[in-house]
Amino acid sequence: MNRRMSRYLRGFSLLELIVIIVLVMLLLSAAFVRYASMQAVAEQSAKDAVLESLRVALALKATELAMREGAAKVRTLEQTNPFDLLSAKLSNYGGEVREPADLTPATWYYSSGSGELLYAERWAGGGVPVPGSSVNHHYRVVVRFGAGGVDGVIVHHERSTNR
Repeated sequence: MNRRMSRYLRGFSLLELIVIIVLVMLLLSAAFVRYASMQAVAEQSAKDAVLESLRVALALKATELAMREGAAKVRTLEQTNPFDLLSAKLSNYGGEVREPADLTPATWYYSSGSGELLYAERWAGGGVPVPGSSVNHHYRVVVRFGAGGVDGVIVHHERSTNR
């Protein structure tokens, strides 16, 4: 064999192998960041869809109560579990909790003590996974009234970090 052929049959040098490993690691890290950000967007969209369903269910129930029993009766909705107003329970609804301690990620809960909806995030706002997360998204249900009855139903939400 000539020298030129034997050079190609030797295989990779250590430097070439390290360069390839570094490039593969960079590509994998970029792919993970992209995947995590897509998961965070999907989770936010799912939370928004649940909130809109609850908003519609509360508005329908408030209108029904206002027509049947008067606008003053609508205030009773402020201390009810809004998930009870849905025709079917969500698959990620964990039920009522008294003391929210460790919540399962990507699951909705209703805190009967505070009247809040709780959602434990699986993905933080930056798209970083939060395994065993103690960061919760709290949703407080507020029903507003006007002089003539129900003006609208607002589901106000705020992020809090309970660690």
